[in-house]
Amino acid sequence: MKVLVTLVAIVLASACVGPFSELQEHQYPNTDAARAADPSGWIPAILPNDATSIREVHKVDVTRTWGCFSTRRTDEVRALLSGLNGHKAPGPIGNRPAEIFRDFSWWPESMAGNALEAWEFREEGRCPACGATVVRVGIDVRNSTVCFHRKT
Repeated sequence: MKVLVTLVAIVLASACVGPFSELQEHQYPNTDAARAADPSGWIPAILPNDATSIREVHKVDVTRTWGCFSTRRTDEVRALLSGLNGHKAPGPIGNRPAEIFRDFSWWPESMAGNALEAWEFREEGRCPACGATVVRVGIDVRNSTVCFHRKT
């Protein structure tokens, strides 16, 4: 019986963090690596040329996405947002992703508060059957961090 309980626990845990997880997570060292490895466009077109420590998490069955990166060129991020018809919006931009046995502590608490510069823009559907999405972007100038959250 003890062996059976252990096996069930292992299977359940692997379903939460293994290949059966609903959330897929990727990390990239810089903008060039992210652009080369993300042809499906999970990361919106807001990466400045100096972006580093790029993280992206998305749900496989929907267009819900979270991501953050470091940059000293927030002016370039604002210009990219303007080019996407982005506009300033009230904060917060969203809570961190959540899944049992996963650590998403890289998502800053500041993104769940109102004391940040928040933007949003609308994207057309990423596939013929997909609907439009809204991408919320938070700029934390104090910590040189920009995060985004795409919701359906």
